[in-house]
Amino acid sequence: TPKKNIVLFSLEAKSRHLFETFGGPYPSPNLSRLVAQGVDFTQMHSAAGSTAMSLASVVHGRYTHDLGRVDYDSSTVYGDNIFSEMTRRGRRSYFVWHDSQEFLIKYIPKIYKGPDVEVRGASIDDPYFSTAVARKVIEIANESDQPFFIMAHTSPERPCDPSLKSEWRNEHERFIFEDDLAIGILLDNLDLEDTR
Repeated sequence: TPKKNIVLFSLEAKSRHLFETFGGPYPSPNLSRLVAQGVDFTQMHSAAGSTAMSLASVVHGRYTHDLGRVDYDSSTVYGDNIFSEMTRRGRRSYFVWHDSQEFLIKYIPKIYKGPDVEVRGASIDDPYFSTAVARKVIEIANESDQPFFIMAHTSPERPCDPSLKSEWRNEHERFIFEDDLAIGILLDNLDLEDTR
């Protein structure tokens, strides 16, 4: 029986081989918690020239080369996508992103936002992009009075707090720490009986 709420939380510039959960060198206890109660898909691929085109493939259900888009400026919204499908299934749709990334202000509404999608910006009130986005997801989930679909995307574009830099061996380790912390926020605060 399908649960009523869906959260799709994507991580930019991360490969599964970096996470300890999948045999990598960097601790990821919260991802391990998620995998233990979910399904691990190991054969999913989206070959594209940029993260944005890969995400567009997820949103529109088309192979990257079928999208006919090679840059942000030429991108347009297709009439039917994952958001419109969620609307047909009775869910209110949201897209969460970082309101400090200028290219997203221009690009995301063009290629992701359909007529039934509310775009929310996550203001950066802590050292990490990913945790700020996760908190915005929780905020929406807590205020929602109807079934919802939330797609959120995080990016390591903003450097971490310089005072914390010495805690990590390199940026990969910091990215994994940040994203795993965000996953923990989602697991601890979402109603997992009603959200998948």
